[in-house]
Amino acid sequence: MTERLKYKHKGKTRELSAEEKRVIVAREMQNLRFDEKAFYDNNPEWFAFESRLRDMMLGIMEPVIKKTLQDSNYVNKVIFHQEYQKTKVDELDFSVQKLVRHQCDQDEFQLKLKEYDLRTHKKEQELDVKLQ
Repeated sequence: MTERLKYKHKGKTRELSAEEKRVIVAREMQNLRFDEKAFYDNNPEWFAFESRLRDMMLGIMEPVIKKTLQDSNYVNKVIFHQEYQKTKVDELDFSVQKLVRHQCDQDEFQLKLKEYDLRTHKKEQELDVKLQ
């Protein structure tokens, strides 16, 4: 800012007076207060340019946003189906364990029944041998 507050005339610089500095600073402050509506009213080509730029950005970003939303929905569906399949597998595992336990009980029963049959058959044979 100090460089801007110097005045160049014919290659020579001189220090500006306090009044000149105040005027320059006031102009810069006025430029900082940007009135968008007045600017676009006075410069319609900028408004058209900005509108085209916004349309172009929307055209670029809209498919990406739609694809992101679709992917998000797809991921949520996959998670839901994964949870559903997990519960089905757990139910199937429980049923298989129940059947295996039941089958083991039946196998034990059949084994005891065979042992009983063998003992009774053996005793019958012993009785037959004694009776002869």
